[in-house]
Amino acid sequence: KDYPLAVTLRKDRRDGSEEVLSVNLRHANGSDTYRVCGVYTEQCVEETVSGLALRQPEAVVEVVPSACRPYEGAFIWEQFPRAANVRLANAA
Repeated sequence: KDYPLAVTLRKDRRDGSEEVLSVNLRHANGSDTYRVCGVYTEQCVEETVSGLALRQPEAVVEVVPSACRPYEGAFIWEQFPRAANVRLANAA
């Protein structure tokens, strides 16, 4: 599907929150809702979500478990760290 506000980012460290916020200001006019997916759930996704939650505590940060992949094996979503503004979307 074509999602007009979807943007694919590349980064060089685990926490990509700075890049996400930068793209958000340029393309989404500063939206305060983020849907996060990616690979290495227990590393990159977790650190990016934590960074977004910390940098923008007024925002809603949704993680899409069905669109994430752990490094290996199954990821236990009950153990995913959540700030007050972090939630799981479409959790299985």
